[in-house]
Amino acid sequence: MTIPNQLQALLATGVTDVLISGPTNCQIDRGSGLERFEVDFGTDDELRRFAIELALGAGARVDIAKPISDFSIGNLRCQVVLPFGVSNQTLISIRKHPAQQVTIDHLIEAGMLTQAQSEFLQLSVLQRRTILIAGPTGAGKTTLLSALIHLAQERTIYIEQTPELSAAFPAIGLLEREANQEGAGAIDSVELLAHALRMRPDRLVIGEVRGREFGALLLAINNGHSAMATLHSQSLEALPRRLKVLGHISGLDSQLVAELLSSIDLVVQLSKDSIRKVEALAVLRPNAAGLELVTLEI
Repeated sequence: MTIPNQLQALLATGVTDVLISGPTNCQIDRGSGLERFEVDFGTDDELRRFAIELALGAGARVDIAKPISDFSIGNLRCQVVLPFGVSNQTLISIRKHPAQQVTIDHLIEAGMLTQAQSEFLQLSVLQRRTILIAGPTGAGKTTLLSALIHLAQERTIYIEQTPELSAAFPAIGLLEREANQEGAGAIDSVELLAHALRMRPDRLVIGEVRGREFGALLLAINNGHSAMATLHSQSLEALPRRLKVLGHISGLDSQLVAELLSSIDLVVQLSKDSIRKVEALAVLRPNAAGLELVTLEI
């Protein structure tokens, strides 16, 4: 299944996200926030059929029994929601990732990093520091993570829910797997991380920490493994609370979370205002309240 010509032409430009909400409502992101874009898929039934065909062409399943599906087509990450009890219309979200490997130099040219920030990050990677990349949706977390993996040039084992990262050998990737129609065969990030530890990694990477895998990653870091990961956080100020919540989801109390987090060497907070950029570099320090972030002047 191919993307319609209208969307193909759009995705060939600087658009990074296409959000379709019903047959005639669409928003796109060219790098400075969402804007309206005119589309016409006819009726919602026609859009629904297109969504099903799109998923089937990628080897994914989406139907009345499984109305939500995530899958990839080339460098496009797609999510489909069908109107079977979870929405009143068909929804399609498409995120475009760079077709070629993004490097640190590309990010400097794009204004995402300053030269000083780039040099500091490169040194941090070469020194095998553990790095946490945080930011809001669409801020470029995965893009920066991919560039850092490429910079490492070592046996990095990266774990993802949906394939987004672009990393060449010696890096290798592992993907979560959903359960089959009988509800069996699911493999989540926690299990993949346990297997990755037996594969002699130089560095562990979690594409995005959302839940229990956060606790497993913290334990691996505290056992001496170098790691990188991304997580969603609207601001640097909101990050300590977000980390505590993820720790609690993982079954860890606040004191233990604070102790384990001391093994994270660097936090990179991204912002998404007019452009995607590194807002701050910081380190985590335990304090009487649990955690504090100390911003580095770089």
